[in-house]
Amino acid sequence: MDYSLSIGIDNYYDTSITNTPYAEKDATDFYNVVARQFELDENILLVGENATINNIKEKINLIISKIQENDRVFFFFAGHGANIYNEPKLSCFDSKNDAKKNVLTWLDLNNVMGKIAEKRVNLICFIDACESSINYTSRGISNAPYYSNYIYVFSAANSSEKANSDDELKNGIWTHFLLEALRGNINALVNNQLTSTSLQNYLNNQVIKYYTDKGDSPCQIPQSWGKTNREFIIKDFSMTTIMNIKGKVDMYIKDIYFGTVDADNEMKEEPQKFVRNYFDLNNVSKSLLNKTNMQFVIGRKGTGKTYIGMYMQQISDGKVKYLAMDSFDYKSLNFLGQAGNGYEQYVTPWKYFLLSQLLIHINYIIKNEDITSLLTELYGRKATIQQILHRKFKKGIRFSNSAISEKWKKALAKNNDYFQLQELTQIFSILIEDYITQEYLLILDGLDEKINENSNYRDMMNGLIWAIKGVNDDAYVNKVTTKVVAFFRKDVFELVQGANIAKIAIGSTINLDWISDADDKKKYPLYIFMNIRYKNCLEDFGLDPSQYELVNILPAYMEVSGEKVETWDWILNFTTYKPRDVVKLLSECGKKCTENETKITEQILWEAQREYSKYFTKELKNELYGFINENLINAIFEKMQSMRKGWKDYQFLKSIINQSAISLDIELDTEKIHEIIIKLYEVGVLGIQLSNEHEHWFYRRYMKINDCIEISKYKLHQGLWKELSIW
Repeated sequence: MDYSLSIGIDNYYDTSITNTPYAEKDATDFYNVVARQFELDENILLVGENATINNIKEKINLIISKIQENDRVFFFFAGHGANIYNEPKLSCFDSKNDAKKNVLTWLDLNNVMGKIAEKRVNLICFIDACESSINYTSRGISNAPYYSNYIYVFSAANSSEKANSDDELKNGIWTHFLLEALRGNINALVNNQLTSTSLQNYLNNQVIKYYTDKGDSPCQIPQSWGKTNREFIIKDFSMTTIMNIKGKVDMYIKDIYFGTVDADNEMKEEPQKFVRNYFDLNNVSKSLLNKTNMQFVIGRKGTGKTYIGMYMQQISDGKVKYLAMDSFDYKSLNFLGQAGNGYEQYVTPWKYFLLSQLLIHINYIIKNEDITSLLTELYGRKATIQQILHRKFKKGIRFSNSAISEKWKKALAKNNDYFQLQELTQIFSILIEDYITQEYLLILDGLDEKINENSNYRDMMNGLIWAIKGVNDDAYVNKVTTKVVAFFRKDVFELVQGANIAKIAIGSTINLDWISDADDKKKYPLYIFMNIRYKNCLEDFGLDPSQYELVNILPAYMEVSGEKVETWDWILNFTTYKPRDVVKLLSECGKKCTENETKITEQILWEAQREYSKYFTKELKNELYGFINENLINAIFEKMQSMRKGWKDYQFLKSIINQSAISLDIELDTEKIHEIIIKLYEVGVLGIQLSNEHEHWFYRRYMKINDCIEISKYKLHQGLWKELSIW
């Protein structure tokens, strides 16, 4: 029986220890590959903060308690290595810097190998760390009882070299080629077998070739050492059903993780896949971190804003705070409104809220006594959003702690004991400026969820935009490395902004667009996004992802009215070119597949339309809420069935809207009808055909239709047809 323990650490509790990029991904990839390639009785993964020295020892002891004579153990490690008096030590999440002085906080590889050797089992260690090889004759394990066929170590570097990673490979360089070999790369095999010798030869050749191809001298030479009676087999690929010598894939559709529609649920269900599957559309995450002027991300509903925010928080090591505003209490914010008209009354309350969130997050990281005492004075043991919004400022706030009060009275040169909202924002700003130790980014998302629940929503959002600009401008002037970013739905941002906001938006917004000017739709970012997910699944199943494309599991064409349409183009025609639409459609296909199906057939694609169309109809309705009366939306959708599949003129569409309104006793004039048509077009419910017979869909290419509404024809999106019983 085989057992495996995979360990990887990117960042350490002791921040003076340098990061080891992609170590956690290395360990996760190894964990996934061995899960597919070997029959494992136990497969354990420890990454990040879970990889403490006690946790690692506990899992090693668990494996030792289970293994029996002639079993085999795989041990993979990616992180820091240190050669202490010819003894290799491995870093743990809670290791302390300077391994010589703090040796007990580092894992003793010799000790691990000795304990396992005593159980008369075979052990293979894979170590991607600096200084991960030593002179074998100096190892204490050479004196240990030796009953196994082999106790062997493959390491990424010798005792004086660094083991490097690569941003393009997104792995340690040595680990990248190790994974290729374990997946069955033919160049690593001899007679279809991966052996101890063939693996070491492959690693040595490929790592050296990697450096020389880049024009560099090899700065790490893979090593192997240990005890063995002879060359031993690691994996016999001649009998595998996963990939034969011609590269035939035997991964089933039900094994493919296309994702979930909701980024929040995807993060909770599959956190590791969530991070691996990320696609940085328009380089948005890099731009937000590296460009101080970028303050707003704009995209249609479902274009991945939440995914971006949650991803950035997940990988940021505390630098990014993602704040979901879906249930934000706008009524309480309204009570904090200051003197002024329109949006101006909300600028200071928003600054107060933004700075409080930044301060709370910064203090969560640095745990500063001054900040803690102030926050406790203001909000009690734990500062929640509700407590922040419910503080009463009519007369101002009076601190019960006289030391805090006197300190800030002096700092603000004030005489009375009552602190107003504006003064509290000053205090927050000063504390942030005094104690900030690194860059921090606050992301607000979900600002469109309550668009129709507050009559002052537009002024509030306008005030938020100005508050963000003010907070970020102050930070820039004072050389404070904080920034606030807001994610807006495109139509909401356009609703909110006037001439005053347009000036702010220029040069400070990033637009999310999943299409490009390419004629081949497989070159769209949307295809690349889905292809990454497919290839990651291939990799998890021990297959070489470079050999396959998403289109390999789709029919080449779909028959539509006697014509052949490329299947990827056909799929897009049922969407509004948003990732969540494609994820939903392919996921429904996966549910329709039998256990052993390796391709999605035409029949399955058609059968998946029933559930997909229900989702799609609900999605488009949700986008209309807040702009059109909810009951009117439902009435219009019911009557739009009469449009069928063809193009209908303005009068036909107008009659549908009028009849829907009359059934609800709603009066509509021509201007209001035009507004509804424009919104139906902008959301994607309708396409438009101009008098010159050119067809336009808003999500493909933006075009204003205000001047051609009454002279154009309209067509219902085919993603709605199944739900509306048109076919």
